[in-house]
Amino acid sequence: MSGWEIREATVADHAAILAVNEQSVPGVSAFDSAKLEALAAASDPLLVAVGEDGVAGYLIGFTPDARYQGACFRWFRENRPGSLYIDQVAIGASARRRGAGAALYDAAEQAAIDRGLDRLTCEVNLDPPNPESMAFHAARGFQQVGTLAVPDGRRVSLQLKVLGEKALGE
Repeated sequence: MSGWEIREATVADHAAILAVNEQSVPGVSAFDSAKLEALAAASDPLLVAVGEDGVAGYLIGFTPDARYQGACFRWFRENRPGSLYIDQVAIGASARRRGAGAALYDAAEQAAIDRGLDRLTCEVNLDPPNPESMAFHAARGFQQVGTLAVPDGRRVSLQLKVLGEKALGE
């Protein structure tokens, strides 16, 4: 399905975001309502993909000056500054493979540009492996710029996409 409505999330969307998150574990880290409130307060942007059945997915992003302390976010802030960091993206089971994730990433690219940022960054699980996410990110132009062992025991691929004309090596 194309034509997802992508918009900033509101507090009214939190229950749906929690439901999508629950359906998406272990591909993403689980959170409860208190953690979601903290993430929402620090994020910019917090986007939702809305279809005919309501919220189908979400994307949590952080600008370089965000009050957030995730290990991968800190790595990118220190080593590849100037990026919009995508902390988590999840799509509900009934909406998967229907374009909601791509629509959220398109919106994140525009959000980065609107904020004067020239890179999108994220991490993808290597252990436990997430080959579908690796393929998705590669198809969107992301490249691995490092790996990191994170406190929760995962090993992740640190992914970066340069927006516009800049070369990855800059």
